[in-house]
Amino acid sequence: AEKLEEYLNQPAIMVVKKTKKGEKEIDIRPHFSVQKLEVRDGGVYATMRFATGIELRFTMPDGAVDLLLKTIPQAEAATAHIFFGSFQGGWEYSSKNIGADVTRIHIEYPAKLATLRRITAEKQLAFAPEVVRVVLPYVPVIFAGVEGRTALPAADQLPQKTYLAYGSSITHGSLSLIQPDCYVFRNAQALGVDYLNLGFAGNALMEEEMANYLVSRRDWDFASVEMGINTTEREACERRCDFEDIEYGLTEEDFLSAELT
Repeated sequence: AEKLEEYLNQPAIMVVKKTKKGEKEIDIRPHFSVQKLEVRDGGVYATMRFATGIELRFTMPDGAVDLLLKTIPQAEAATAHIFFGSFQGGWEYSSKNIGADVTRIHIEYPAKLATLRRITAEKQLAFAPEVVRVVLPYVPVIFAGVEGRTALPAADQLPQKTYLAYGSSITHGSLSLIQPDCYVFRNAQALGVDYLNLGFAGNALMEEEMANYLVSRRDWDFASVEMGINTTEREACERRCDFEDIEYGLTEEDFLSAELT
């Protein structure tokens, strides 16, 4: 971990890449800074600064809480979007801007929660409306605390299937108008499933190690792979072949387990 951290924290990691016009030197240092590296369970785990697809999920035994969040000043706005299960909150909860100072976000269940329960049951929606989902932006957000009682959602209040998406900034949701507008969130919403967004803006390089990591995970049922534009044409072809070899190396049992019911 120490050697990896030293490698990633260099000012630049320069390599020579072949292009149609010759060769050029480029910096392959990850654009998104590593906050922390640790060795755990036989692997190296990295905590990244611009993670995407992050939600705070909880229920409110007393019907309301105050969430305390703050961010680091930056060019992009930090906006959280609040959902009650599969329903985006009304105008008073729909979106909340997070500032550099601690921002207090008051959340309470809608007055017509019973109506949301009825619609959820009739339409067989994936999330119970009692599950508060605070969809966070991909810019840094710091959790400063919560006032009021919260509880973890029960298993039957959450989707039974999970969709994993790998890709570049298109998958990551970079520069989406709002985070719930990225295609990963919308696909999961349309299919009635949960999601894992493994989008790496500027760094979807289709490494063999990444392919092995994706198929080794057991927390998803089906996946999409955006063969990103972060590699050169020749390099992309080579990496895609390796990626597909691993992808098609999945067993029949793996594919059957991904079927939607």
